[in-house]
Amino acid sequence: MGKVNHLLLLILVVASAVLLLVKKRLGKNFAPLFMAVGAVACVFSMVLYPAAAFESALRGLELWWGIVFPALLPFFIGAELLMGLGVIHFMGVLLEPLMRPIFRVPGNGSFVMAVGLASGFPIGSVLTARLRRERMCTKAEAERLMSFTNTADPLFMSGAVTGVGICSGPSRNAQRAALEILVEVALRRLRKKAQEEKSNHRPN
Repeated sequence: MGKVNHLLLLILVVASAVLLLVKKRLGKNFAPLFMAVGAVACVFSMVLYPAAAFESALRGLELWWGIVFPALLPFFIGAELLMGLGVIHFMGVLLEPLMRPIFRVPGNGSFVMAVGLASGFPIGSVLTARLRRERMCTKAEAERLMSFTNTADPLFMSGAVTGVGICSGPSRNAQRAALEILVEVALRRLRKKAQEEKSNHRPN
């Protein structure tokens, strides 16, 4: 088993190194090919270790049904009720002077931000998509809003993840929070860079 593990790891490392070396030649085909190599490696590992794959799948279902689903369901229901009662429009009018200059999103985004901080993904993206469908925000505003509302929120991560069994232990809260902030900053920088490149490629 140990030799097989080392062989699989060696094959994956070599394949990744080869892909990185030919990245410039592949161009747009690099990402799909890299993902294909990773998918093939995952399939081979499941074929070689069916028992471990079955136990992992079973554990994943237990975590989803026992922790993730109960933690997210109340927020989905509550968000739909609040939107049906018109709370989103009330918050939009009330917080428009705050959301527009600071976050450059409409006041309605304050509701998505509040629910996103309480529940995290995927409800942040779901509500943002609903705002976009109902023409309450532009495409750029929806992208900007989703970049800081579709996150692993503090309440869910502190309670369901670091507080109950997934990776229990209050000492990990600080590590999780720091990692989440770094990810958000990185995503923001990547989005800004993509917008700059897009604007530079526009014909004059």
